[in-house]
Amino acid sequence: MPKYQLKKSVSCPGCKASMSVTNTKNQPSMTFNCPKCGKPLLVKFRIEADPDCDTNPPGVQPTPEEAHTIMQQKQQSTILPPKDKWPPTPGTLMYGQQASRLHIGRNTCGRCPKASPPLAQHYFSTGNSVSKLHFDINVRERKDKTFCVTLTLHKDKVSFTAVDNLPLQYGDEVLLRDGSVIQAGHEIFRYTSQQ
Repeated sequence: MPKYQLKKSVSCPGCKASMSVTNTKNQPSMTFNCPKCGKPLLVKFRIEADPDCDTNPPGVQPTPEEAHTIMQQKQQSTILPPKDKWPPTPGTLMYGQQASRLHIGRNTCGRCPKASPPLAQHYFSTGNSVSKLHFDINVRERKDKTFCVTLTLHKDKVSFTAVDNLPLQYGDEVLLRDGSVIQAGHEIFRYTSQQ
């Protein structure tokens, strides 16, 4: 069973009261009534970081519901594949025939603006549904010299984004596997572990 975060600070959308919620039963989520106004609140807890990564991830892991969806879609019992299935290299991001090699660290990806220099490290000639700074691919080297490759949204206000049909929200972090399909707006990207 995955380990979920222990504490989370939340604010009631009704009365704006701030409170800290403790996950003593290691649950993916819990519902309770606001102690101030009585409004029902749903709190989702994130899965803790992969302990095998040399550094903690810069973002957060998928919500438990997203993790469950990933497991169902991939028909696997865990979110992370076995260590021997990690990509041997950081990999490449593909958009049609355009390819951009990834490096260890944060790889900022987006569209190439028509009238100004690109803002992203990895930029593509896409339609306007992709932001100039849309998503980040985070590559961390694991202790066994393989790579942990994840995707996060670069900012809060971007068009619809999904990885392998799993919709993302700002703050989510999803593991990329060889062949993962990334939808950003109306555009389709593909991650490959091949260089």
